[in-house]
Amino acid sequence: MEDIFVSSTNSYNILVGENLLKKTGYFIKQNINNAGFNIVIITDSLVCKIYGGVLKKSLMEFGFSVFMFAVPNKESSKNFSCLLEIYNFLVKCGITKKDIIIALGGGVVCDISGFVACTYLRGIRYINIPTTLLSQVDASIGGKNGVNFGNYKNLIGTIYSPSLIICDIFLLKTLKEKVFLSGFGEVIKYAVTFSKELFNILCEQNKNIYSHLKDIIIRCIKIKKNVIQIDEFEKNIRTKLNFGHTIGHALERYFNNSISHGEAVCVGMCYITEKSVKAGITSLYSFLKLKNLIKKYNLPTALKFNVEDIFKSVLKDKKIFGNVIRICVVKKIGHSVILTMPILKFRKFLNM
Repeated sequence: MEDIFVSSTNSYNILVGENLLKKTGYFIKQNINNAGFNIVIITDSLVCKIYGGVLKKSLMEFGFSVFMFAVPNKESSKNFSCLLEIYNFLVKCGITKKDIIIALGGGVVCDISGFVACTYLRGIRYINIPTTLLSQVDASIGGKNGVNFGNYKNLIGTIYSPSLIICDIFLLKTLKEKVFLSGFGEVIKYAVTFSKELFNILCEQNKNIYSHLKDIIIRCIKIKKNVIQIDEFEKNIRTKLNFGHTIGHALERYFNNSISHGEAVCVGMCYITEKSVKAGITSLYSFLKLKNLIKKYNLPTALKFNVEDIFKSVLKDKKIFGNVIRICVVKKIGHSVILTMPILKFRKFLNM
């Protein structure tokens, strides 16, 4: 098992290995001081059926009283109606500042659980147990959380760090192939923006990707850890982690969440890189390398959409500051930069 320490406003450990879920009770006792008697597991309807019982048993073995709340297994669960249901549940369970929330699920569960933990009683502790590749390498780390509003992704949210993250690679084996591969959208993001070495590893992998998965996940986690420790609240370098996301989030809205987050990010990365090639920022060679790697993992590189509609969605993006927007572009594989440009210039950029 790998134990990665993240130094932030509220420092925490990330445990990475196999068959860790059934040891969760032990890990809580070892890593969280003065843990309360009650634990609320927030999960989704699908994950609950597969892993809810295993987690509950582990916690009860160490003397915790366990309550479980399952949201529907879909992006639209990140809404205020669902939040109110969870708050009511916490009140009925008598949850106090000393108790703990555990998020057991993918990005949706991590996002909504973190937001609940941050806002309930002005903040209680929470633990992320991500069950998808996407959430293990990205969504569970760094404390970003939130809910969607008016079909705009994560428009309402906070940055509030978990107390512990448990990445059990074994949990990924029950994912459908499409859901599993979607996570490589985020993995490729890390590679193309920060690590040529990781990019080359992904290019060289054969079909037995599971044999290399732990190494890939750890590399991604360490990249994000290093970024967070420099810029926890996204004042500068953390914006690079949004590569492909400004367009990607707009695409998710445009297609009414019929495409996955990983798919949308891949199209977003390709679209923004194609434009940066035309602007003379990125080499054509790097763009082609990116497209070929995305195709290798059976993810899309392009979709048909109305650019003006995408631009209108971008106007509600979190990277907009007044009349300017900050975006990440890749100069070459493993090296990225942040551009700040006026909104109207960005509109022209999208239409190049």
